[in-house]
Amino acid sequence: MTTLRLIQATLATTLLATSTLLSGCVIHIDQDAVDAEVTLQEDISIAVNNIDTLAVDTGAGSLKIYGQENLDEIKASAQIITSEDLDYTFTLVKQGNTAKFVAKNDASSGIYWGKSPRINVVLYVPKALMLDVEDSSGDVMITDFNNDLLLEDSSGDIVIRNIHGNVDIDDRSGNITITAVEGSLRVDDSSGDIDISGTKGNVVVDDNSGGIYIQDTAGNINVEDNSGDIKIFNTQGIVNIDDGSGDISVERAYSLNIIDDGSGGTYIKDVSSINNINH
Repeated sequence: MTTLRLIQATLATTLLATSTLLSGCVIHIDQDAVDAEVTLQEDISIAVNNIDTLAVDTGAGSLKIYGQENLDEIKASAQIITSEDLDYTFTLVKQGNTAKFVAKNDASSGIYWGKSPRINVVLYVPKALMLDVEDSSGDVMITDFNNDLLLEDSSGDIVIRNIHGNVDIDDRSGNITITAVEGSLRVDDSSGDIDISGTKGNVVVDDNSGGIYIQDTAGNINVEDNSGDIKIFNTQGIVNIDDGSGDISVERAYSLNIIDDGSGGTYIKDVSSINNINH
């Protein structure tokens, strides 16, 4: 065994012993640690005849999806960073009225020295399609669509812009920025700041921790928050807030109902109707 392999094996054994002592369970760690040293560029496409939905399933890596006018195909471009065994999936196929796109490294978990496997994806999609996106980790950006968007994300920042449809987001961690949604918006988030502006429909936010900033909206706003500051500015709808801890600031709103403000300060200005404030 070379000196490097000996060091890797020793470190893996030490990590395994420490994990077992701390958690009382055995965690498998591959002693043959590798480096994701292979970088590839791949492109695939599919015609959108009779397709109304794009389903996206991606693992580690960044994801960018652009809606475009006058496009008769879905085009995917990827930078694939993987190990020398090329153990990854990169496919785009038609399943009924749905185009199914998958970009994932298939390697089992282990120790990676240097780069870890990931696939950075850019998708160009006809903007009339509905999107159903499931992402594991990495930043996500989705812009310019005339249909609904469903997004389930584990970690990484999210940017959503110019969606002429309903948006539904389930997120574990990472900051979320949403601008210009014509339909209703629902965000269920565990941690990270949420910044929403320029929405036309109703907004529902269920957040565990992190700041919430909402401005320039037309519909009603319902916020249920465990911890973190809440700032709402310039809304034409009814604002309902159920808050655990953190400051609350509402300015230039049609109507306000604070179900529970928990702990933290409350600042209210230029609100036409204040129905209830429970401390």
